[in-house]
Amino acid sequence: MNPLLEVWLIVLREARKNLRSVKGLVMLSLSVLGAMACTFRIPKMEEGLEAAQKIGADQLHDAKAKFFADMYGSDSAGERLADAPVKLVILFFLAVWLAPLLVAILGFDGVPSDVQYRSVRYWTVRVRRSSYYVGKFVGLWFVVSVITLVMHSLIWGVTIARADASAADTLAWGIRFYLISLPISAAWCGIATLVASLLRTPILALLLICATFFTLFFAGGIVGRSQHNEVLQGIYPNGYDAWMLSTDLRHAFIGLAITLGFAVVTTAAGAFVFSMRDI
Repeated sequence: MNPLLEVWLIVLREARKNLRSVKGLVMLSLSVLGAMACTFRIPKMEEGLEAAQKIGADQLHDAKAKFFADMYGSDSAGERLADAPVKLVILFFLAVWLAPLLVAILGFDGVPSDVQYRSVRYWTVRVRRSSYYVGKFVGLWFVVSVITLVMHSLIWGVTIARADASAADTLAWGIRFYLISLPISAAWCGIATLVASLLRTPILALLLICATFFTLFFAGGIVGRSQHNEVLQGIYPNGYDAWMLSTDLRHAFIGLAITLGFAVVTTAAGAFVFSMRDI
């Protein structure tokens, strides 16, 4: 059988299993509730924006650029985001930072549950082990992407309905933010699938994934950023959102290449290790 067809069969199985399961429905519901929470009016924020608008467009632009530059640790990202609808920026920020949690909950039992209950043997006599593993990764990424898209789409609709921003600006920035989130979530899915595939028990896989994600967050997101250590910052996938938001296209493409590199390297390593395992 064609390897691509084998991968596709596993992806379809993972999508059906996750989107129909209680776990998938709960995560989808929580994502929708989170998106709805972002649509609530925040009086203090709106008062601040109204007051800022009185100082003039240029001053407002500069104030927003400085605020977002501090948030992302990048002047270039701050300059780019100064023109974006504020609520979409906040949603994007939250979606990126919550992506590891979503990936961990949806992906911890992908491979371990099949290994634990021996159902993996049903598949590995019909498809290549590498195809099975790659299908698990792509299936997880697909489900995470769908849930993220639902959350973003709800915000787009509410933003347009309330006239907080024009439909053109909302869709242009919203789609851009969503596309940037995809390679970042792919990196987390690659890491989660690799870590989970090393174990036979789903609950142990969940604990190890959470420990791994926290280590990356602490080393790269806290220590690396506070000490301006580029090596430590480089191991944390969420740090590359600022790269891809940069006005420098070269910098943006490097960020894209690194996050996709995370996904490719971890998936290739996981597929190799899984093909050697006794299952």
